[in-house]
Amino acid sequence: MAIPVGQPGHTSTAMIRSQRIRSTEGEWSYTSALELICYDCGDDPDLDYRSVSPLLRRIRGPYPTLDRARAALERHCGRNTWRARHLW
Repeated sequence: MAIPVGQPGHTSTAMIRSQRIRSTEGEWSYTSALELICYDCGDDPDLDYRSVSPLLRRIRGPYPTLDRARAALERHCGRNTWRARHLW
C-alpha cells in the first residue's frame, strides 16, 4: 500500500536529481532544474517527465533551486523525516 503524500515513510525512496530530457536522437541530457523522484509513489526514474502521470509530474516539479527542491521533498515526505540522495 502506498504511503500518503506528506506522511513519514518515504525517506529511503525519495531523491532529488537534475531534471533530464531526451533529445531527438534519443540521448539523455540534463537541465539546470531539479526534480523529486519518489519510488514509494510509483515513480520510475528511467521515465522521462512527459511519460509519467500528472500526479507524478506535480511531485517531480521541476524546482529551480536546491532550496525549493529540498522544501518540496520535506513537504512530500513529512517534515524532518527525509534523507535525500542527490544524483548529479
